[in-house]
Amino acid sequence: MNEISCLIKEETTIDDNAFFIIQEIDSKREHLIPKNQIQVFKNIESYKEFEFLKEFNPNHNKTYLYITHPKFKIGQERDFQIKNIIEVDNRKYFEIESDFIVPLTVKALQWQLDLKTVRCKVVGYKRGRPRLKNVQVSNKYWAINEVYEFKIIGFGKLIDKSENEFECVELEVKDTGDTIEVRTLPWQNAKDWKFETIKCKVIGIYPDGTPKLITFDSRHPHYSIGKAYDFSVIGFQDKTSYKGFDYKIILLSDKFNNQYEVLAIPNQENRLETGEVISCSVENINTRLHLKQVNSKDPFFYEFDVIVQDDFIKQKFFTNYLNDNDEYNLKLKSQYEQNSGFWVFTYCNYILTKIKYEEANRKNLKEVINVIELHNKFENWILSSGILRAIKDDEERKLTKLKTKQIIVNNNLEKSIINYILNFKQKEFYKEQEKKLNFRGFFY
Repeated sequence: MNEISCLIKEETTIDDNAFFIIQEIDSKREHLIPKNQIQVFKNIESYKEFEFLKEFNPNHNKTYLYITHPKFKIGQERDFQIKNIIEVDNRKYFEIESDFIVPLTVKALQWQLDLKTVRCKVVGYKRGRPRLKNVQVSNKYWAINEVYEFKIIGFGKLIDKSENEFECVELEVKDTGDTIEVRTLPWQNAKDWKFETIKCKVIGIYPDGTPKLITFDSRHPHYSIGKAYDFSVIGFQDKTSYKGFDYKIILLSDKFNNQYEVLAIPNQENRLETGEVISCSVENINTRLHLKQVNSKDPFFYEFDVIVQDDFIKQKFFTNYLNDNDEYNLKLKSQYEQNSGFWVFTYCNYILTKIKYEEANRKNLKEVINVIELHNKFENWILSSGILRAIKDDEERKLTKLKTKQIIVNNNLEKSIINYILNFKQKEFYKEQEKKLNFRGFFY
């Protein structure tokens, strides 16, 4: 169904039936439409432009046009004065004020019968008349999305339409003396909840005017907003946001056997064990406990021994360089002592590179090969360990990955050159590389 602009032209008569000639503004195509389907509201005149809905009916193989009212756009919401209340088949309807020839009606709810105005939404059209939906969401007692405090009468069980049983709290409605049962959260039970009242949010209103509630209380029997507490890890779970973004959460439990969740830091699924304790601060409390990790360890930090299991190499190429006063040696020492995973990048980009050039200047080519092999081991570990996820910027992460791969390629080439030199086979190497790369200038 498309909306198009049309001009109402002159009136004509065919077999004593009155029609209007309707012309589409863009295509100039003309249609004959019965007059009574056009004059559904006042102030419709010839040679005046109106918006029409154009719909093709495949069953009749015809195209139909329906006039629309300029003040009743599809999707629009507005308040209408209630003109009258009528009853049809034991159902009550509001007649609303408008300039339509036949009054518009909309279904009325029992609690709305004393209203002077009603909010309606135009959800469509039928033969030039708007189809209205009653979207009045507030009355003089309750407002949607507002939070109210209720006195607790007691706790019990609630059975839904699917016959599922839930814990609930029974509340007293102020002024009326009525009671309402509301499903509770795990910590809102008779044993733990120490408050005489509970706050609830109105998320709807039933036909009889009773509010539809959810508990929405920032109080908690065991936790306070702004404070940090310890929780035990019971597992991880993948989730997808409403925008389609995938992320992981950590499932937690406390000493009261309640379960919560907190956003996981990348790679924590590979570092945290079930039963391990982490500290989280309470950011907010409403329909759930909003937690944020505090004092969390860098999940990308791995000690040297995890990457290279060789004490001799560790002492010679790592430990001996931690106490140098060079800028990058001090940076490496600081990162390693603070358990920062980024020490690996400092070590590869600056320390190993410096060691390699120092050994090359001494013409200690066998030692250069040892450094290259150690360097490649770290670069391959960077590619396989997932530490690149610690780089938050997507573009920087991609460039670092490409750079790492290129370093491995360059290292392998350099290692080949040195091996040829050590074996006195430079000529064979040059000939081989000329075939591969088509250039003659190789120098080391």
